[in-house]
Parts: sequence; C-alpha cells; structure tokens
Amino acid sequence: MPYSSQVYSANPINVGSHTLSDGLVDEINWYSDLNNDGSLSVDNITDEYGQEKAIVYGNGFYFYLGDNPSSPDVGDMKIDFKYIPEGTVSLIAAQTGASFSPYVTKGGVAIASSQWLQNRRRTILACIKGQCNHHL
Repeated sequence: MPYSSQVYSANPINVGSHTLSDGLVDEINWYSDLNNDGSLSVDNITDEYGQEKAIVYGNGFYFYLGDNPSSPDVGDMKIDFKYIPEGTVSLIAAQTGASFSPYVTKGGVAIASSQWLQNRRRTILACIKGQCNHHL
C-alpha cells in the first residue's frame, strides 16, 4: 500500500504548567471531520502515484484512490482528514511533579482519564488502565 494510517499530535500537550502523559493524550480521541473549505485538491498531493490515482470525493471531504468510489475494490483507499476540536477537557488523575499519573483509589483501582464535554450534552469518559472503559 502506498499510504498508511497516521496520527499527528502536538508534543508536549500542557494543562497549565503540567504535561499530559502519552496515555492521557491517547484518550483525547473525539475526532471531527475537517470542514470542507475547498482547499482539498489533488494538486496538494506531492507524490506522482497520488496525483495520478486520487480523486476528490464525498463533497470534497476526502481523497479516493481507485477506479470507482461507488464500487470499491480490494486495495482501493479512502483518505480523510480529521481533527480534535478545541473544547473543555477535565482530567481525573494524580498530579505528579510536572505531569499526571493514575490516581489510586482506596480500593486499589488506578484511574487516569480524560473527559470532554461538547455542547454540554456529550460526555466521554475513558479510563487508561485495564478494562476500565465507560461511556456515559
């Protein structure tokens, strides 16, 4: 395959004077589609394969590499772009020096999580350690 999945993150990500651990950064995963501002163009692809094979598809929201997006074949690719919107993030963790570590409850459960509120309706809470995944 000429392309692989890639995620780019700012590094470091700070909350005040504290740096988020890689585990907490990984929990920030509420991606949104990048708005179509008309700038998605095959002309922006820097390699010859992409320039020859790609078409802009889906109302300009992604590139499609293949013969027919309505009838995809094995090996066809859809390349889209997403971002994490700015918003309020709450953390549940222990402050450790200039970073954060899992908070250990009296019962011995380690919790390090991030929580995001979108439009005061959507809450996502995910624990980093073990099988502690909750969606509220």
